[in-house]
Amino acid sequence: MKAWKKLSVCLLTLVLWVGVMAMPVFAEDASLDEVEVTLTTDKESYSQDEEIKATLTISNYNFIPAENISMENLIPEGYKLADGSEAVKTVESLEGEETAVLETVFVKDTTDTTPVVDNNSGETPSVVQAESSSPSTGYENSSVIWIGLTAAAGAAVLAVALKKRRISKKMLSLFLCLTLAGSLSAGISTEVRAEGTQRTIERTTTVAVDGQTLDINGVVKYDMASEPAAEDGTLIGKIGEASDGAAGVEGASIAIYSSDMLYAENTTDESGTFTQNLPGGAYRIEITAEGYLPFTIYTSVTDGETTYLETCLMIQGSEDETGTAEGTITNAIDGSGVNSASLTFRRGWNNTEYGEAVLTGTTAADGTYSAALPIGNYTMYVEKDGYISAGINIIVKQGTTGNQNGSITPILSGDSYRVVLTWGESPRDLDSYLTGKLSDGSAFTVYWNNQTVTENGEVVCSLDVDDRNSYGPETITLNTVSDEPYYYNIYKYSAGSLASSGAKINVYQGDTLVRTFNVPTDGSGSYWNVFAIKDGNIIVNNTISSSADTTYAN
Repeated sequence: MKAWKKLSVCLLTLVLWVGVMAMPVFAEDASLDEVEVTLTTDKESYSQDEEIKATLTISNYNFIPAENISMENLIPEGYKLADGSEAVKTVESLEGEETAVLETVFVKDTTDTTPVVDNNSGETPSVVQAESSSPSTGYENSSVIWIGLTAAAGAAVLAVALKKRRISKKMLSLFLCLTLAGSLSAGISTEVRAEGTQRTIERTTTVAVDGQTLDINGVVKYDMASEPAAEDGTLIGKIGEASDGAAGVEGASIAIYSSDMLYAENTTDESGTFTQNLPGGAYRIEITAEGYLPFTIYTSVTDGETTYLETCLMIQGSEDETGTAEGTITNAIDGSGVNSASLTFRRGWNNTEYGEAVLTGTTAADGTYSAALPIGNYTMYVEKDGYISAGINIIVKQGTTGNQNGSITPILSGDSYRVVLTWGESPRDLDSYLTGKLSDGSAFTVYWNNQTVTENGEVVCSLDVDDRNSYGPETITLNTVSDEPYYYNIYKYSAGSLASSGAKINVYQGDTLVRTFNVPTDGSGSYWNVFAIKDGNIIVNNTISSSADTTYAN
């Protein structure tokens, strides 16, 4: 007897739980891949002669489109489509935050199904059923199944009570709960499937028609467009000797870290060069080579772009040795020395924030500085009110290392751009060129022989500094007035190699450094086609060639 009681209680609990979970609702929804499908009806209960309006909705909350969408409201048993209504809809594509809706009206099918008797055949008459336009989905019998399960569980409970020849209040309450669960569990079946690229989402909501339950079913199928896989960026670096940047260090070990985790390892070839494909992101690179001090450089890689490191100049010697770095900090728009600029020195290149400062100081009245430091590679972070702060890479060898120069630019007004070029000792003269159009469509080029272009009395573009004696800065300021692209490139005016020049370009806007470009170390030619500006975007070229390219951003 105890076993009977336990069994009945377990069965009762199961059916009640599932019955509640399967309770019919007025609207049902679910989602897959951030695509949400909803099925609703205009009412919860109807009479036999009332129309039933079902609304099937698909909403795409992805950044990629849903494609090849088919929507169908399945015709319930005993119903047909109302005149002018549709049960099927196709949508070619649904972009992010877009929604498609299918509204279907069903009416009672009054088709005569009275058996037809052939008096001459003598055979038992058959019943002719009206054909459904939709395939069976398996939902039709869900209510019967649930009611049957509920009845079975209730019967078990009642049997226990009868065997004891009494029905307690507790047992009666349980039986009533079972009856209620049976009446409510007309079952909602929701199925979400993903096979390959195609997704299927099925929806069911249950209504009452003259006190009888009726399942309303909808199906949505779609393909999720493939999200384009981000193309890795390419990092190219050259490891050279501090005594002669053109001389590569062969066999240097390259360890590339992402978030302090070793991501990749590489080795320089006979020219001191390495190439590494990397996902877009920030990296720390540790470089070691026999006979040289360890070298750390920080960089970032952009998906689908080639990023060139500034030529990493490795220093021979011991960390116990000291030296002095000397140079001048200049104003990028006039070449004058910047006095009283604050200087902070940290180990490594492109390091403006990691680790403690090794040394701090200020520039003299003429912008010069002198810093005694252990030999090695450093980032000198330069700050001054009214200027955009900048990190400048320097080296410190035994004795005095001169020409460790840098430039900072005053903060720009509005949306103006400023492009600042610096380089090494050779070639002696690199020339900046900027080609674009005025608002009336007329073309212009700003360079050493045409240093200012105006429109309606306002300066559109100017060559602020033209340096002809190594190092730079050479500076161009641009105020865009046209939707056409503006192209920036460098021409090698004097003898020497662009690839080994150590040239570097900083692009500023407002109070921000927006991009940095290092000269490619694997090209040949006299022109460095760097970038274009169009509609507020920087379009990267960053290649060396034999001619200027003013077409790639069109």
